Amino acid sequence: MITKRYEGRDVLKSVFRHIVFGTNIQGCNISGFAGQVASKKWPELEECGAHELGTVLTKECPPNRAFHAIVCHSSEKDDIGWKHAPEIIEIALNALEIPDGEEIACVLMGGGYVGKAMGADTEAIKAAMERSNKKIVLYS
Repeated sequence: MITKRYEGRDVLKSVFRHIVFGTNIQGCNISGFAGQVASKKWPELEECGAHELGTVLTKECPPNRAFHAIVCHSSEKDDIGWKHAPEIIEIALNALEIPDGEEIACVLMGGGYVGKAMGADTEAIKAAMERSNKKIVLYS
């Protein structure tokens, strides 16, 4: 469920231990929020190689931060696109091993320039986050 919403705030400056965001099946993360994380905190994510939809990549960043990248879309104009993103995001969020009741910061997947241009349904993605069993602080 979404417990709070922040627009225009920098999630990297948040107090939350867990930060969740989306990434593509191609494994090329040089733009969007995934690109920011790759350049600032997780360089291996930039060219991490192809992954299947639904895969969750996690990186612990001491002293007290964990990044979770949900592979939820294709960055190419193909049959995958963002079509299955809402259901993939909901399933992946529910599967995250995070203590019950702990709030997590989540970037609005598909809410950036590229996601919008590629047809991401951010309303369906927000609804999936709302249905999840995690307490989500949504950054958009």
